[in-house]
Amino acid sequence: MLISMDADTDAADALPPKMAVVVGDWRKLTWAHALIERAWKRGKFEPNWILGHDDSVYCVQHDGTRIVSGSRDRTVRVWDARTHKPIRTLRVHDGSVLCLQYDATGSNLITGSSDTSLAVWNLQRGSLKRRLRGHTDAVLDVRLVDEGGLAASCSKDRSIRIWRLDKGDIVATMEGHSGVVNAISVSAPHLASASVDHTLKLWDLATASALRDFTGHEASLFCVHMTPDGHTILSGSRDCSVRVWDVRSGFNSGDCVRTLLGHENLVRTLAMDHVRGRCVSGSYDKSIKVWDLGMGKVVVDVQKAHPAWVYQVQVDATKIVSAGQEGKVVVWDFSGGVGDEHVDPTQA
Repeated sequence: MLISMDADTDAADALPPKMAVVVGDWRKLTWAHALIERAWKRGKFEPNWILGHDDSVYCVQHDGTRIVSGSRDRTVRVWDARTHKPIRTLRVHDGSVLCLQYDATGSNLITGSSDTSLAVWNLQRGSLKRRLRGHTDAVLDVRLVDEGGLAASCSKDRSIRIWRLDKGDIVATMEGHSGVVNAISVSAPHLASASVDHTLKLWDLATASALRDFTGHEASLFCVHMTPDGHTILSGSRDCSVRVWDVRSGFNSGDCVRTLLGHENLVRTLAMDHVRGRCVSGSYDKSIKVWDLGMGKVVVDVQKAHPAWVYQVQVDATKIVSAGQEGKVVVWDFSGGVGDEHVDPTQA
């Protein structure tokens, strides 16, 4: 179909109604994305504090609907992502809630605790499905291996365990670190683990065997993040650095392709916006930094983001969500009032 327009005729006015709506929506999305990207480049954000926990908040996850946080007060709290008002509080652990992850449907929320157990919840209903027991010390991190099927956890007992969620049994135990395993990240068919033994390990989930070590950090590792394609791993350490590793460099030794320096204390947490290539780190120096991995430079530096240690960060197209030792969750809003409804959900 050929559409002719005068030079001063609006493109949407010249199109059939259905196509005009598409053009209008496209213009709104383009405008919204431009405003949001400008806010990120200029470091313009609005912090929103979420109060309710009675002690340190160790872990947090968010999506466009809810924010879920776990705390030293032994509770898991669910908040409305838009209003930041509480929805419900989940209680079952006898110790601090140190880690959590939920799936896209909300049918499975998994929490790990210093009481050595994990709990599987129906997040939509707020009901407990089952407890997972097998670790002999605090559970420090948990990751879903596939949607609704398997989960992986790591512990102060130096092991990594793979759980079948429908039955609650252990299908594999991976041992090899000589120190506490602080964090894990999954990009099937691989799992990456970070330990106080100064090493990062890559594991084959199918065989539960270690494939290779990544060495170079000069102190304990506290966080790890593997990209969805499995090609890149990021790690954070007590040596104050974030290192970027190329997994494709061969299975005999890992290549550190970049070292990000800027933090003045232990790097506790890492997150990444894979669409836009932004990496976010949180540290015991109380700061949150946004890195451009291509340039290896800090593009946003939030000093004194929390009045105490930063325990976890999460990031998407419009916001960073962080959890701190002082007991608060903070939403760092870069949308400039545009709102998530104007962000293409396939690019969030």
